[in-house]
Amino acid sequence: TLETIPVPVKYTTDPSLAPGTEVVTSAGAEGFVVVNIRIIRREGQPDVRQTFIARYQARPRRISINPLSATPPAPEPAPDPPPT
Repeated sequence: TLETIPVPVKYTTDPSLAPGTEVVTSAGAEGFVVVNIRIIRREGQPDVRQTFIARYQARPRRISINPLSATPPAPEPAPDPPPT
């Protein structure tokens, strides 16, 4: 293994969930960059070495959310009226 690729995170809005809820719908998986070496041996001939590099893409962790909070935020107070 030459390199590991971190799991990306993708969010999806799901209004059917309770407000403020997150649900992991897929855990995802790391990706990898690997090297494979094939050696071909033939009688009476020199060995042939072939190197291959393969990249396996990471699968995203998928999270469904309902970003609305469970209780609506309190309204901001109105500014004081100017003096008359």
